Amino acid sequence: MSGGYRPPLEGVLRITRWDQVPDGWFTRGQLARLDPPRRPARDAVPQGQVLYHGNSYAPLFALADTVPKRRASAAQRAALARARQLQWVCRRCGWRDPHPDAAPLGRGRVCLGCAATQAAFGRHRQATRNARWMLDGWLSGRALALVVDNLEDPSELAVAGRGFRETLTLPPSADGTAAVAAVQRVSAQVAEHLDACERVLCWTDAHTVRHALRRILVPDLPWPSQDDLDPGALHAARSRVNAEALRRAGDPGWLAKAKWREVVDEYAPWYGQPGDCTVLEQGRFRPDRRLPLAADTTAGALDALLDNLMAVAYNDRPTSARAPWHTNPAALDTPER
Repeated sequence: MSGGYRPPLEGVLRITRWDQVPDGWFTRGQLARLDPPRRPARDAVPQGQVLYHGNSYAPLFALADTVPKRRASAAQRAALARARQLQWVCRRCGWRDPHPDAAPLGRGRVCLGCAATQAAFGRHRQATRNARWMLDGWLSGRALALVVDNLEDPSELAVAGRGFRETLTLPPSADGTAAVAAVQRVSAQVAEHLDACERVLCWTDAHTVRHALRRILVPDLPWPSQDDLDPGALHAARSRVNAEALRRAGDPGWLAKAKWREVVDEYAPWYGQPGDCTVLEQGRFRPDRRLPLAADTTAGALDALLDNLMAVAYNDRPTSARAPWHTNPAALDTPER
């Protein structure tokens, strides 16, 4: 008898107890367990139905309305036995769980390692699409590439967009007027050369960089501390400081409204260098190539950022030799098992 709810048949005798079933009446499951096994004939009509599993009914057939069930051939039995054995064998790499009580691999018959490799390769391909979208925005004058020499206390800023490139020395944090002038110079270049600055591209820690650039605009205003205010008041106080910083700089769109993106978020899954992790954590990658901030100068770091972005967008350079799709290529091959 198959599982699941089976409603009662209309116009057929209902039986609610197994001991009330007349002799010679059988369910399909009982017929299959006879020796030799039998099944209802093609035109057989149920003589009754018995309640089982609480509220389901199984049809009952008279033995005279059944026919012998064809036995499986030797080849069919061998194929079924092989299919049962393959339930524990990965159809991609051939791995089999050595544990005697291991559960079957289930639908698709893919082991955890191959599933993780497939997911990692999917993120690799998605990273290429995302990077191409970033690069297209930069080439079409809708994005700005930006690098600072120090994430939390920048003293030099390098920016590049379509048709311009500039490196600015930022004044000490105590000189807010000079900082405003530097930010306004970037804003003037953006307004002159870009159609609309919708995105700002950093290598990493975009929130930290944006926060640091805003902070140097208002050195005279103390930054609200979470030790002194509750979360609601803290957010409101910091919002007021940020608003004042943007007001002094002329509300630059690239610093106020643009979406800040981190190139490393696309480079890491594209390059595929795994960190020290288990097979279930293969999606956690780390870059294993010189980062933009490792360049000798801020201008060099800007070149490295754009170079990394193009490497991901065009996907024309080697990825890590330890990337899962290199160490386990069978996970992406057409299954032969």
